[in-house]
Amino acid sequence: MFKAILAALTDPGALVLALVVGLAAGGYGYVQGAAAEAALCQAAQLRKDLAAVTAERDTLKGRLDTINRLAEADAARAAADAKADKQNQETVRATPLRNGACLDAAAARRLRSVR
Repeated sequence: MFKAILAALTDPGALVLALVVGLAAGGYGYVQGAAAEAALCQAAQLRKDLAAVTAERDTLKGRLDTINRLAEADAARAAADAKADKQNQETVRATPLRNGACLDAAAARRLRSVR
């Protein structure tokens, strides 16, 4: 085996061939390593972007939930106010009209004399 390696090292054609094969294999490994590193960097950036987008989505979802709760509370308040307003209007309509004076003549004279 050592004789074959020694013969390959002393033969210039075999040496050049071994050198080319070695460089090609090393270059291929370098390219593959660079591609793997780029893929890892891209994956890390995608995870970072996903985390940012997820956080923003959660923030917006929280805002929408708050807005919906406020809208429901406002609708309930508006319904209660409308009910109270309707009751007040019914009470006003049910009150009989008074065509006469509010005070009798004697009470009106007493009020005029107060100054």
